[in-house]
Amino acid sequence: MHVNHVLKVCIGGVNLMRSLASTKWGGDPLILSTLYKAIIRSRLEYGLWIMMPLPVVTMSSLQRIAYQAYRLILGALRSSPTNALTIEAGETSLETRAKLLGTRFAVRSVSRVGGMWNDKINKLIITYENLQGSRAPLIIGIYKNIRPYIDYIYKDRDLGVHSLVYETRQWRPIVKRIPGAMSRKGTCTEQNNIIRAEVENYVKEEWSASHQFYTDGSIRKERGESVACGIYSPTMALEEHIHVPEQLSIFGAEAFAVSLAIRVCLERGITKAAILTDSLSTVEAIKEFSFKTRTHPYVLEIIELLHRAHTRGLEIHLAWIPGHTGIKGNEKADQLAAMGHGDEIIDIEIPGEDIFRILQRNIQQEWESEWKTTSKLKGINYAKIQPSIQKSIPFTGILTQN
Repeated sequence: MHVNHVLKVCIGGVNLMRSLASTKWGGDPLILSTLYKAIIRSRLEYGLWIMMPLPVVTMSSLQRIAYQAYRLILGALRSSPTNALTIEAGETSLETRAKLLGTRFAVRSVSRVGGMWNDKINKLIITYENLQGSRAPLIIGIYKNIRPYIDYIYKDRDLGVHSLVYETRQWRPIVKRIPGAMSRKGTCTEQNNIIRAEVENYVKEEWSASHQFYTDGSIRKERGESVACGIYSPTMALEEHIHVPEQLSIFGAEAFAVSLAIRVCLERGITKAAILTDSLSTVEAIKEFSFKTRTHPYVLEIIELLHRAHTRGLEIHLAWIPGHTGIKGNEKADQLAAMGHGDEIIDIEIPGEDIFRILQRNIQQEWESEWKTTSKLKGINYAKIQPSIQKSIPFTGILTQN
C-alpha cells in the first residue's frame, strides 16, 4: 500500500518535470535534477533501506520512475541504456542509494551511547547467518559492515553540540586572520616569498610575547592509507609526531593536532599562546561554529578546550597560515607529521563521520565495479567515452545562460 502511494505521487512529479523540460527556463539539467531530488527521489528512498529486500517487481517499479526522471533531465531517448542513464545523471540505483542512507543512519546510531547497536542486533545477525538460502534484510548487512569499527568508534552521550555546556556554546574563541596570507602576486616563487615574509613579520609582531605552536597533518597512500600529524613550538623546543589510525580523515588529523597543542598549553599553564595551522577547513569550522548537531567531535573538543583555557585566564589565539610557502614553523610541523608515519599507531576513538566516509567510499567502489561489469553487456558505446562514474551532470547551466 505504501509503495502504491509512492508510485502514484512520483508519477505526478514526473509529469511536472515533463512540463518544465519543454521550457527554456526550466529545461536546464541542473534545475530538473534539483526538482527530481526534491519531489521524487526523496519519496522513492524514504524508509527504503528498512523495507529492503523488496520483491523484484516492486523494486523495478520504483526504479522505473527514477529512469523516467533521468531521461527528462538528460533529454535522453527511451532506447538509452538504463545503466548509462545513471552514470550520465550522476545518480546511483535506488538499491545503492538505500544502502548509503542506511549506512549513514547506522553509523550515527552506533556513535551514540545507547544506540541501536546492542545484543538484539547481534542476535539478529547471528540468526540470519545461520539460515541458509534466506535473504537477510539490508539493515543486517549494513550493521555487519560496521561491526569491525564498533570497538573504537567515537561514542557521544549527547547529540553533537549538546555535549557542551551552555556557557561554552555561547562563547566564541579568538580566531585571527593574518593580513596578506591570501596574497597572490608575481610568479610562484615570488608569491611564496611575499607571503612568507608577511606572515612571519605578522607572527613576530603580534605574538612576540606568546608561545607559538605550528600544527600539521599528513596522509600517505603509497602502501595503503596512513595518517599522521605533527606539532612544533620553536619557543618551547617542542617537537611531536603522532601516527593516528588510518580511518581518521586528514581533517580529523589536523583538528586532533590542534587539540593536542591546546592540551599542552593547559597542562603547562601557558598564559599566552598562538596556534598556527595550515588547515583552513579546521579554522573555518571553529570560527563558524553554531548550534548544529553534526559538528565534528574534534572541533567540539577544540572549542571546549579553548573555553576551558579562557576560564583559567589563558589567552590562546588560533590562526590559519598558508602551507607550502616556506614558513619555517609550518615546514617543520610538516616534516614532523611526515615522520609520524613511522611511529606506532596510537589508540584513539574515530568520529562516526570518518567511519561513514570509509563505508561511503566502499559503496562508491561497488557502484564503479557494477558499472564496469554491466557496461560489457549494455551501454557499451557510452562506456567507451565514460569508463568511470561521475558525480555531476555535464553541460548544466547552458539553457539558463543569457
